Amino acid sequence: MCKTWHTGADAPSQFLHFFKKLVKEPAPLHDVIAAVQHHLRGVPDQKLNLAELAQRFALDKYQLIRHFKRQVGVTPNGYLIQLRIEQAKHLLAQGQALVEVALETGFYDQPHFARCFRTHAGVTPRNYQKSCASLGV
Repeated sequence: MCKTWHTGADAPSQFLHFFKKLVKEPAPLHDVIAAVQHHLRGVPDQKLNLAELAQRFALDKYQLIRHFKRQVGVTPNGYLIQLRIEQAKHLLAQGQALVEVALETGFYDQPHFARCFRTHAGVTPRNYQKSCASLGV
């Protein structure tokens, strides 16, 4: 039985072939979406610009929305709101003023914050804060 061994002279061309293949193949989509999630977790208080976010991760805006929702279960904007609400819960439990919490978590103003909070948490921010205080959280 005879095996074909590549000589040392073939190594550069084999490496070049492998490198070209590696560069042409994009990162798996689930890795890209995980990177988008990681990015959003780092900037929950900033305004979301989907076009810039998509460009940053080499996707079309609509591809980003579609694949993100398929993998995560919500749109990038919905995910960002969830992050903001979780951060707001933490700040409210610490007793911070509602206006401060709204601005610190990236909402336009207190009424917008209150609407989003109630929609996602099922209770108003003030009532959430009161319940945390009464429970000693």
